[in-house]
Parts: sequence; C-alpha cells; structure tokens
Amino acid sequence: MNEHKNCIFNLAMRVSKNRTLQAIQDGYLLIIPIVVIDSFVLLFLFLPIPAYQTVLKDASFTYVYTALKLIHTSCSAYFSLLLSGAVGWGIARKWGLPLYHALLLPALSICCLFIFSGIGTGPFNASYLGIRGMFSALLSAIIAGRLYVFVFHHMPTYDQGLSHRIHVDFQAMDSFRSLVPMISVIVTCAFIHQGFVYMTGGFTAQQTGDLLIYYLVSSIAEESRLLVGNLYTFLVHILWLIGINGKYSLYVITQNYYAALLQQNIAAVQMGQEPRYIINNVFNSTYVCMGGAGSALALVLAIFYKSRDKETQFIAKAAMFPVLFNVSEILNFGIPIILNPVFAVPFVLVPLINFNISYFFTVIHVLPVITQHISWTIPPFLDSYVVSGSWRGPALQLFLLGIDVLLYIPFVSWNEKVKQAQFVERVHHLEQYFRQLEHDGTALQLHVLEREYQAIAVTLMKDLARDLHLRRMYVVYQPQFDVQKKFTGAEILLRWKHTKAGFVYPPLIIALARISQRMEELDQFVFDEACTAISQLDKVLCGAYTVSVNVTADSLQHAALENQIHTALQTYNVLPERLSIEITEQEVMHNTAQTIAKINRLKKEGHHFLLDDFGMGHTSVAYLRENLFDAIKLDSTITQDVLTNHNHQIIIASLVTMSKTLHMCVVAEHVENTAQRDKLKELGCDIFQGYLYNKPMSLESILNAAGNWQCEIENCQART
Repeated sequence: MNEHKNCIFNLAMRVSKNRTLQAIQDGYLLIIPIVVIDSFVLLFLFLPIPAYQTVLKDASFTYVYTALKLIHTSCSAYFSLLLSGAVGWGIARKWGLPLYHALLLPALSICCLFIFSGIGTGPFNASYLGIRGMFSALLSAIIAGRLYVFVFHHMPTYDQGLSHRIHVDFQAMDSFRSLVPMISVIVTCAFIHQGFVYMTGGFTAQQTGDLLIYYLVSSIAEESRLLVGNLYTFLVHILWLIGINGKYSLYVITQNYYAALLQQNIAAVQMGQEPRYIINNVFNSTYVCMGGAGSALALVLAIFYKSRDKETQFIAKAAMFPVLFNVSEILNFGIPIILNPVFAVPFVLVPLINFNISYFFTVIHVLPVITQHISWTIPPFLDSYVVSGSWRGPALQLFLLGIDVLLYIPFVSWNEKVKQAQFVERVHHLEQYFRQLEHDGTALQLHVLEREYQAIAVTLMKDLARDLHLRRMYVVYQPQFDVQKKFTGAEILLRWKHTKAGFVYPPLIIALARISQRMEELDQFVFDEACTAISQLDKVLCGAYTVSVNVTADSLQHAALENQIHTALQTYNVLPERLSIEITEQEVMHNTAQTIAKINRLKKEGHHFLLDDFGMGHTSVAYLRENLFDAIKLDSTITQDVLTNHNHQIIIASLVTMSKTLHMCVVAEHVENTAQRDKLKELGCDIFQGYLYNKPMSLESILNAAGNWQCEIENCQART
C-alpha cells in the first residue's frame, strides 16, 4: 500500500514540475470565473421546480430568460476559443516569452484552433468551438505554443544599433521578429489539418475521433452493452482528468446512442412492451454520477469529513450548492481534479463501481428499467425516486454514496499531503529566488513573480498577518563576547515557523511584511520582545551589555518608529543604552536627510547604532564620517574564510584600522572555531558572535546562561 502511495505522490510531484501541464493548469485557472458564472446560470435556467420554470418562461419574464440564455451561450458556445487562448498564455508565461510575444500567443492559439476546426471549409462544425471542441483547443494551444517558443528561442536577436540605423522602433522590431514563428506555426497547423482531412476523406481530427468512438461503441454494443457502458463511463472520466468535459466530448454517444436507447424504452412502454435498455442518459446521471462527474457529491462529503485544508474546504463549500444539482465544474476546476494524479484513481473508479452495482440491481429487478425523461439538474435522491417510483432508488443511491465517500476519504488525505509537499517546495524556491535578489541588491516585487510564486507569497503574507496578530512569531538571541570572553550583549533574531512550510527565511519575512504593509506591526513586536529580554536580563546581570535589533530602511522612514521604541522602553522600564539598533550596509544607502536626523535623535537618547554586514558593499564614507555608528559588524563573507583567504585578512585589517581611528568597535559574526576567533582577534576585532560561543537561544536559555556568565566574570574579577 505504501508503495502505491509513494508512486502516486511521486507522480503528482512530477506533474507539478512539468511546464506543459503547469501551463494547462494555469489556463484552466484563468477561465475558472467563466466556468463558475456558467455553472450558476445553468442552475437558474434549469432549476427543477415546475412553478419556477413556469414563471421564468412567462412572457412577462422573457427578458430575464433571454438574458440567462445569452450569458450561458457566451460562456459555453465558444468555450474552446477561451480555453485555447488561456493555455496559450500559460505556455507563454512558463517559457518566459517577452510581453509582446506572450500577448500574441493566445491569439495564435485561437487561430490554430480555427484551422483544426476546418473553418471556411466543408468539414467545419461551429459546435466544435464550444465545449465539444475542448480536445482540439488543448491540441492547438500546445502545438502553437511549443512550436512558437522553439522557433522564437532559436532565432537570432536583432542588434539594437541596427534598429536605430534603419530607424525602426522596438515595437516594430518585435513585430518583425514574431513573423517567422507565426508563419511556422500557422503553416505547420494548416499542413497537419489538410493532411488529416486528405487521409480521412474529408473529416477533421475532432470529427474523426467522434466517428471512431461511435463505430467502436456500436460494434461492441452488439456483443455487450455492459462493456459499452463501462467503456463510456471510463472514457468520460479520463477525458475529465485532462480537463475535457467528457459528456460533451462524447456527444455522439451521449445523444446519438444513449438518448436513442431511452427513447426506445419510452416507445416500448407506450406500445405495452417491456423496456429493454437498462443503460441510457438518465441511468448515468441518476446512479453513476451523483452530483456530477466522478460522483462529485461523495467527494464534497469526503472533504467535509476528512479535509483540514482551509482552501480545499472553501472550494467544497462553494461547490456544494451546484453539486446538489449535478453541476460539478467548480469542484473539478477548483480542487483541482483536472491533471491531479492523486484523485485520478477514485475519480474513475467510483463511477465504474456505481455503474456496475446499479446495473446489477436493475438486472435482478430490484430497480425498474428507466422509461422517462427527467431534467439532469434534479438533485440526488429526488431523481432516483422519480425514475424508480419507490424508496428503492434513493436507498440504492444512499448505499452507493456511502461506498463512494469511503473510497474518496484516503485520497483526500493524500491530496493534502501532496499539496503540503508542493507548498513547501515552492516556498523553498521562493526563498532561493529571494536570496538571488538579495545578492543582486534588488527588492522583492510581487507583480514580477510567476503566478504560482505569487500565490505562495500572497498565502505567506496572509499567514504572516494572522500569526503576528496571534503572537505566533518568536525571537531568539545570539550572545556576543569580547576578547576576554566577557558577555557583552546579544543580537535578537526573528523566527517564524509556518504551519506548513516550517521555518521561513528571516529576510523573506521582512520583505513580505514590507509588501503587505505589516512592517510597523512587526517592528513593534520585535521591540517589545527586545525590551522584555532586557528587563529580564537586568535581574541577573549587573555589567554593561546591549540587546541589538535589526531595523530596515523602510522602518527608519516610518514616522512611528521613534514612538514605537519609546513605548517599548516605557512599558518595560528599560534604559535606552541597553537597546542597540543595527542597520545593514545596503539599507544605509536608502537613508534620507530626515532618516539621518532621526538616527541622531535616537543616539542622543542613548541608543547605540551598528552598521551590519560591513565590508563588501558600497557604503558612503560620509556616513562613517558623520559619526552615525558606534560599531561595525563585519560581513560574514569575509570572516568565514579569514584563515584561508589572505585578501580578506587584508580587508579586515584595513577596516579595523579605519574603525579604530573613528572610535568605533568592530564585531565579527559567524565565528565558528577557536582558530578563526584567534585570527580575527589578532586582526583587531573586539567582539565575537557565532556558533563557537552559542547558537541562537531562547530567552529562558539565555537567562540561565547569563547567570553563569555573570558568575564567571565575578570569579575572574575576584581572582584578579
């Protein structure tokens, strides 16, 4: 069992990394609003309440009925065009096409769909531009998108100087550069289509598929209608798994075959004969797919029972009302079921089980053969009561529903585990991307992220706001010592253990707080924690020490910063001299005259300022000359390899000399062993911080350790 679970898990992770499948998923996400609108309009159009239908179709409400029909037609009659364009856009985004070409690709995908549909020729059927043509829509978008990307990336780029010499602007150059890929795509699609039409004697690919399925079903039906029913149920749900509405895509079976069988049953009853055909449209909608494709009602109930994921629960709640009327699109697109290997097995297996059990009970005459048309929107239990004429129909549905829910429950749990693993992986990728931005000196901007990382960032920002409000954030303290191993203070470090992703990279927390306008709240939390620590440390320490807090350039520019610091100091009765403020070298470059004045005011009150990550950036010497800082903290990139990198030794020695001349203390971070500490001491560093002394500690741990450090200091002084 575990091997099967691991196989499904690994397959789901591979699907989530496949760019083509991701592009298709992105395309479906783009058209979810249209699907939702159409789903609710369908409910309003076909709500199975006779009085409601009478009023809706009354002459005085004609405009309402017409408006609903118009919305439904606009959403569904050309659905394949929308899908093709949306998937084309997804491919453009996944392969990183420039904006002009990314906007062009959806139009090109739609153009290719017209070609594959045979528009302007004899084989053209307008219905293939609607839901029936979803297969052609996906095919055209994938062929057009992948071919365009391939040709575009293998074309030589135009030299900017040439465009200036021939007086052509860049937009025109983009247009010219798109010609070769566009021609390649259109010509290729046209030849593929014409070749198919020639080989099949005048049929498009979609029409050929319909005919093959119809003849296959007709030939098998002569031998076993039960086999046909299983094959049809299987194909409908396999198509749904790749995002194609199986019922409409197998229109030739749904309407030309099963609808005809139901009509023959009705005719037989009218002639006083026994109806022969168990399987028909109403049989499938009543017993096989309760609530919609995959027995959607069972999945919703399984989610309500087992799911702990708020997003999944929200989608299930939103889908519940439509599912009661057999409209499952919100569930299929929202969970999603589409392109989701985790739900592939139960989504196909559950309807097959329902089909065969219902067929068996009809064969042994527990249920009657269905001999009447009913609206497909009649809710479960009511529909079975109408077609069976007794309690046996609803009883069988209840039995089937129980089996279906039990089958779905483990897959709901597995899906959440996969989602969590995908979330953790995407957070990790976001952190990697952010580290690269840090290295390049660039700020994180939400609008430039890919869609999936935008979603991750937005989720993290919402969770950050929640955890800040609930005080689930916490801080740790990394102690600092001088050359005589005397405790001189600690740096406060922010930590956030996300409920799903685990520990989040601290600088990313700051960036997300900045984007979500939570910096003031976060700053107040950190100042409160720092002052709490100082008030506790004052009870066990009597010497001079400081607790330092990192402050960003954005925080320095906030008008409320000084008031936040004063509030924290007064609340916890802390001296300003105890609270130091660290600013990174990169952040210093963003300071304005008002910010510098703010720093000077805080310094006059007694706060010490440290210049963090000093040594490898571009700090203006003017800031050092203006005596803004009391100490510098050497960048870890030059302290970590000080034993092996002679150039870094020279840099450190120079920085120490300059700092001492300006009466500034020098702090070395990331000190991990005695030899490194001794070398930094030899070069003139005053204070050391790193794993050689202690890892970051909780307040309780540092209070216990601080008492011991104080005893060691007093014993040392007594011996002296």
